[in-house]
Amino acid sequence: MALSIDEFVARLESTQALDPEKLEAIRREVEPVRHEVDTECYARKLVNESTLTQWQSDQLVAGRKRFVMGDYRLLDMAGRGGMGAVFKAEHVRLKRLVAMKTLAPQLVNKPAQVARFQK
Repeated sequence: MALSIDEFVARLESTQALDPEKLEAIRREVEPVRHEVDTECYARKLVNESTLTQWQSDQLVAGRKRFVMGDYRLLDMAGRGGMGAVFKAEHVRLKRLVAMKTLAPQLVNKPAQVARFQK
């Protein structure tokens, strides 16, 4: 079943990927034509305008909603390995880009793996 524009906007809101003002502008833009909007086309439009990254758009369409970790907004996945993943992220307040390395959830309770990750 295709994702409706209302579902897409609701997912987008839950991710905290956008500032509230930008999200409100999107709501105003799609409201009058929401029954006519093709969600995938609209998602591509947001990517082309650099409102979302391609990774964020793909994650939204796939149903994933977690784009914020602490003070950082995830923008893209740079890589994945046996211990976790590396993301391109932006500090929400400082607007600085960083590489954020994350530990795979199944390894969090394994002290030897955590020590290796920290090393």
